[in-house]
Amino acid sequence: MPLGVFPSFRGGEALSPSQVKPLGIGALLPKAGLVTPSFFTFAGAAGAARDDETDEAEKSTTPAAAITHRSLIRFTLTPSATGARFGTIVGMPDVSAPAAVVLDYYGTLAHATHWISADDVLAQHGYELPPETRDRWFNDGIDGIEHFEHSHSRDHYLAWQRERLLGMLAETDVHPGEYEMILEKLRHGAASRVLEAYPEVHGVLHELRRRGLRLAICSNWDWDLNQAVDEVGLSELVDVQVSSAWAGARKPHPRIFEDTLEKLGVDAAACVFVGDTWGPDVAGPRAMGMTPVYLSRDGHWPDPTAPRDIEPERVAVAEDLRGVLDHV
Repeated sequence: MPLGVFPSFRGGEALSPSQVKPLGIGALLPKAGLVTPSFFTFAGAAGAARDDETDEAEKSTTPAAAITHRSLIRFTLTPSATGARFGTIVGMPDVSAPAAVVLDYYGTLAHATHWISADDVLAQHGYELPPETRDRWFNDGIDGIEHFEHSHSRDHYLAWQRERLLGMLAETDVHPGEYEMILEKLRHGAASRVLEAYPEVHGVLHELRRRGLRLAICSNWDWDLNQAVDEVGLSELVDVQVSSAWAGARKPHPRIFEDTLEKLGVDAAACVFVGDTWGPDVAGPRAMGMTPVYLSRDGHWPDPTAPRDIEPERVAVAEDLRGVLDHV
């Protein structure tokens, strides 16, 4: 992998997933839950960012909210979050004759069995990375934002990653003279990652295709989503791949969903969205009109965006990807 490339997790980061489970690789997020995601919009913010690339014809066919508002999500944390076993919650009606299934990538289709963490690298230099600092600059801390100005090209995106890494290091009291050495170790650690598909994934995707459904991956990932999907052998099983790095917005921002639906050529109402993180994969798709299925795998890392009590949300819950077959 080229020296300047920052392989990523959940949106293109050189950091390992905070959710990686094997001992010594990454650190778990604090066990915290999300009761209610509240959507706020600020008029004009996204529109200003898109003036350069959006012509009048696009504006006439794109929903106004997607152009003139920047959508953000505020999360209220509670002491814990847990999913439910498949079959215990089936509140939202299944889609009648769905045309497509859109799937999250990490934690839904694949996971890392090895990824050297920023915590490990910093520990080698005598520093500690507070989880809240990592999440503020990466992972959940930037979910839902629009970053179109950083998505004009791969170089733009890598420069944004570097800015955030340096900002994160500055908050950990790392001596500036060590920045480049640490960044190089993070690049090497990310390049040595090992990703694997969950055991049931290939069979389920084959069955969904047999049923005539179009399949897409919609992921908060970096510029190299194609390589990550190919690494686990799924490239030939999906029709569309959309990374937040390319779309210029991270789930649950509407922009990334609109981009995915446009590439699929289907309406939101004809789509099932499957993912393991409540805010980006349930609240966001549901707000767009898609039918979500929430993956709550046994032994899965905590989801700090999930409601404390899922049942009132009336969302189907599956214990692995095979459960999706009951909802399409």
